[in-house]
Amino acid sequence: ENAARVVNVALEQPIHVAVALLASTEAYTPTAQQLVDRARERLGSIHEIANALADNLPAPKQQGGKSRRRRRKKKGRGAQQQQRAVAASDSRAPDAHPERAAEPAASA
Repeated sequence: ENAARVVNVALEQPIHVAVALLASTEAYTPTAQQLVDRARERLGSIHEIANALADNLPAPKQQGGKSRRRRRKKKGRGAQQQQRAVAASDSRAPDAHPERAAEPAASA
C-alpha cells in the first residue's frame, strides 16, 4: 500500500526526482519490492537512471593540498640551542648586564 503510493508519486515527478525517490525506497515485503523494481524499470534504462542520479550529485570538495603533521622537535635539541643563543648574546653584548661590567672596575 505504501510502496504503491511511493511509486505513483515517483512516476509523476521529473526523472531525476523519481530516480532518487525510488533509489532510496526500501520495500519490506516481496510484493512491495517487485512493485518498486517494476517502477524502476519503467523509468528508463540503467544508463538513463545512472545519468539522472549522477546529475544530482554534489560537486566534490576541494582539498587544500597535502596536510602533513610536523614532528615535534626533541626537547634536548631545543634547550641546547636556546642556551647557546643566550651564551652567544652575553658574549657579544657586554653592556647587556651593567652590573657585571661595573664589578671588575670597582675592585681595581
